Amino acid sequence: MSPVAWLAGIGEKLNPDLRYHVLGSGLSTSLERYTLAYLIVMAIAVPSVAAAVFTLLEYRGLPAAVAAAAAAGSGLATFTIMLASYISLPMLAYANRGSKLEPRFLLFAESLSTKLLAGADLATAFIMTYEMEAEELRDFLLEVEYIASGLRAGMPPEGVLEEAARLTPSPSLKRLFTSLAAAARTGTGVREIVLAAIREHLYSLETEIERLSRSLGAILEVYVAASAMLPVAVGVVGLLLAIGFQGAAAIPGLNINSILFLLTFIAVPVVSATVVVLVDSMLSRVRI
Repeated sequence: MSPVAWLAGIGEKLNPDLRYHVLGSGLSTSLERYTLAYLIVMAIAVPSVAAAVFTLLEYRGLPAAVAAAAAAGSGLATFTIMLASYISLPMLAYANRGSKLEPRFLLFAESLSTKLLAGADLATAFIMTYEMEAEELRDFLLEVEYIASGLRAGMPPEGVLEEAARLTPSPSLKRLFTSLAAAARTGTGVREIVLAAIREHLYSLETEIERLSRSLGAILEVYVAASAMLPVAVGVVGLLLAIGFQGAAAIPGLNINSILFLLTFIAVPVVSATVVVLVDSMLSRVRI
């Protein structure tokens, strides 16, 4: 067994969808090519770390046996870390690409539905999308090219779409391809499925926007209270305590100017920055 097949086998045992994660993330055109490139990096990194540890410990006067044992341990640790990265890197890239594709789902669905409504069958619609709109739908080029290539090669549409559903990281595309694969077996309901997917996506966006609006309202109320009301309230209370109120003795050493300075120029900007980060994080989830 070659080293590439051995490492790929380990990866697929630990992550059965590793092949689809590599292809769907766009890291490589095949699991074998990705594995070969990673093996080259691993073959350089593991011996280099082990050699560096051995040289450093021997330079410090440790016995050669101890230095060799430490070098072997560091090499094993490096191999373990790189093996974990070999599996997790495609997963992270896959999820990142999915978050990029999901907001653009409507562009793809509307393009496909236009061709279906014009009278094209499912296979022709995908091939036309690849030939005519590859530049406009370049974010979906991986999926469209995969489907068009399979259809041109004579593969059944349902099989190609089922594989594409496992390949794509976009949840909406997964549902669409799975539904289209089921419809391709009967040859009916294809247009209705695409239109239903568009309506479902729009409804989910509407629900998300409503939830986001409520959350933003609550955050802004807290922000207004913290940035506008808090300095005023603390300033008034601090001033009364500093000068004494209704016969109460003033608190010695209380510097109201320092308190107001901390609130106005430190606390309020920190709260503002926190609110900006929270709002940006929330808005990034919904992009139309």
